[in-house]
Amino acid sequence: MTIKANGFNGYLISYNGDNRDVIRGMQNTTTVAPTSNPQLTNVKSIKLRINVNRKKELTEMYYKVTYHSKKEGTLTLHLYDINQVNKLKVPSSVTKNAKKLDFKLK
Repeated sequence: MTIKANGFNGYLISYNGDNRDVIRGMQNTTTVAPTSNPQLTNVKSIKLRINVNRKKELTEMYYKVTYHSKKEGTLTLHLYDINQVNKLKVPSSVTKNAKKLDFKLK
């Protein structure tokens, strides 16, 4: 794996290869459903890119597995804009006109 500064934004962690120990480690930690996760012996290579900001918070992840069973195929997962959503705020017009309900849940 390599780590590089990504301009002033943060850091890029990447891996591209076919090392069996790395593949085994990534397969053990992935959240991809087991039915779509190729068997270790069939994996040809993995490409991984992780972007983190200066606070070391995850902002983007790209994960691509190339495998060979009866024919070559790929499994790709790309998550972006992670931790980029603004916090939700209830408008003051809603809270000002809200009525308190007094009920109990069982």
